[in-house]
Amino acid sequence: MLTWQFAGGSSGKLPQWRCLWLAQVSAISLRKGRWHEGGSHRTEQTCVSAIDLDINIHVRKRR
Repeated sequence: MLTWQFAGGSSGKLPQWRCLWLAQVSAISLRKGRWHEGGSHRTEQTCVSAIDLDINIHVRKRR
C-alpha cells in the first residue's frame, strides 16, 4: 500500500510517502484529528501493481 506516513515508527524521517506491506503492519488504530495529506510524490512507486482505491484529497476539495 502506498501511504503518506506522518507519525509512528519509521526507519527514515517523517513525514514521507511509504510503501507498507499490509501483512507486516501491526498495532494500528484510528485517530481523531484533521486529515493529513501528503505532497505530490515525484518518484515512481514500485510497490503497487493493482489499484483498488485511490483517494485524491484535491479532487474532494473541489466538490
